[in-house]
Amino acid sequence: MSWGQVLMSQILRSREDRFKPNDKAILGLKRIDKIDFSGKIFISDKTSNTDMILVKKGDLVISGINVEKGAMCVYQGEEDIVATIHYSSYEFEEDKIDSEFLTYFLKSLEFRKALKEQVPGGIKTEIKPKHLLNLLIDIPKEVEHQKSIVAELKRRCEKVGHVRNKLVYQSDLVKKLRNRILLDAIQGKLVEQNSNDQPAATLLQKIKDETVQLVRDNKLKKVKLLPIRVEEVPYQIPRTWIWCRLGDVIELVSGQDLASHEYSDRQDDGIPYITGASNLQSGKVIFNRWTKSPKSFAVDGDLLLTCKGSGVGKMAYLRFPQVHIARQIMAVRSPFICLKYVELVLFANVNYFKKNAKSLIPGIDRSQVLNLLCPLPSLAEQNRIVKELQYLEQKCNLLETSISASQLQSQNLLSEILRQSLISRKAHKNDGERFRALLLASEIIYQLNKQQTLGRIKLQKLIFLCERTQRMNLPVNFLKWAMGPYDPDLQQYLEKEMAARQWFVYNENEALKYKPLVNAGNHKADYDKHFGIEKEAINHIIQLFENARSAKIEVVATLFACWEEIIASNQLVNDTALLQRFYEWSDKKKKYAEGKIIEALRWMEAEGITPINAFK
Repeated sequence: MSWGQVLMSQILRSREDRFKPNDKAILGLKRIDKIDFSGKIFISDKTSNTDMILVKKGDLVISGINVEKGAMCVYQGEEDIVATIHYSSYEFEEDKIDSEFLTYFLKSLEFRKALKEQVPGGIKTEIKPKHLLNLLIDIPKEVEHQKSIVAELKRRCEKVGHVRNKLVYQSDLVKKLRNRILLDAIQGKLVEQNSNDQPAATLLQKIKDETVQLVRDNKLKKVKLLPIRVEEVPYQIPRTWIWCRLGDVIELVSGQDLASHEYSDRQDDGIPYITGASNLQSGKVIFNRWTKSPKSFAVDGDLLLTCKGSGVGKMAYLRFPQVHIARQIMAVRSPFICLKYVELVLFANVNYFKKNAKSLIPGIDRSQVLNLLCPLPSLAEQNRIVKELQYLEQKCNLLETSISASQLQSQNLLSEILRQSLISRKAHKNDGERFRALLLASEIIYQLNKQQTLGRIKLQKLIFLCERTQRMNLPVNFLKWAMGPYDPDLQQYLEKEMAARQWFVYNENEALKYKPLVNAGNHKADYDKHFGIEKEAINHIIQLFENARSAKIEVVATLFACWEEIIASNQLVNDTALLQRFYEWSDKKKKYAEGKIIEALRWMEAEGITPINAFK
């Protein structure tokens, strides 16, 4: 069984006919609305003013715009359909190609590389038949060989699929756990009751008395709330708690929109203007507009709540002296009780607000928030609940991080199975793959050879991080050396080949360890060809460590390797586990203080240099 290069035009025939939308030949035929990235086809009765192509059962259909993302399928419907000319349709030469094999191939990294290398504009071009049919690809010559590869591919993917299903189930369990914790918190079941706590009824009466006085002093507007009916109470709460309206214990500030001439995008133009959900991201408030005509104020410490639009229910704490809020935002504050507890009550009722929206656009009105039923514990218990929730939130985050890491690992495994199955066996030859490692090393040295920090250790760690984060599958064997992951055989090969090709020579006794030779830079053409897709990511990693000493990159590369070990053993990834693995790596790692290791971990997470972010 052998592989060989063929033109796509030798295995596919494009359906060349084009039809006007009102052509009698296609009247009454349904059309393709879209093909998603998983290859699922969606059919529609909608008409189009664009010229159409015909699609028959068994045809390969691809989206010219998104083919490299997987937007393709083999149509299996019994009835003919049509598609706009942004799609293309092909018949298979069944004696030369297995349709399933080609479908898998078109979703592989090898296909993306072919597009990148052979199509002007690469994967950013709308791929038309003239592009696809002229591609030169490497595939098994015999159809039976192609079929055997597909069978093995399916078998291996099925095993990975079982693992992925289990991970989805585990992820769902964590979501249910979060919901259960939330319900337990507001029902008084999360922390133990303390008989020494002041009854909540006493706290509530004190708040009402203070509110009356603040209204009399014109420091607070009087709020009219609905009485609580017995039939409204949804569940039992501890006897020391009491039901109240949220408006009894908070102050609610509604926003007000400004005219376009009253604000700008200039930072020195007044105070920040918060317009909606887009300003609340990951619990933080983002500023992008400013105004000199503020009318509705939120202040430092307020809890901002999105009350209109698709982002209804988003919340974030304001950490700025004063801002103006638009009509899509409310500011929640409370001088009386723990605002974190108020956030908990609001979060538990977000779905209730959405369900009871009074229009097609989701929204929360002021009355809904103020009249929301609030189970009120003592102030001391509020603080205990919030503290326990923060602890449990960290535990849930760690579980989700571990599950996400395993899911990513399984996804990467599927990608690797696909890659390994669909590339020519000659591409596995060690010399060819080692040449790729040589090109990568040469590019790193080419960019950094004038840096005194570049030596063998730093070079190896950069190769390691590039190879691992981009899943390059280079023929490397990084061993557990005291200095971190290191491949001595690779290093020997690199220095021998670079000297033989007159690219670079290594000199231990020089300040600049890698000296450019007469042919330095001649690797560039081959490097661009072999690493076209990964070049941007490689450059990013090189730049991150451009001025870094060997010690820093040693710590980062070792942590990365430890992280991979923990994921591979299906253990929970956290700071404690990573620290333990790091110090177990070698006794010489004890020279690094624990604080420096944690600092390096936070930096890795911020820069995306982790196994979780690899190959995203």
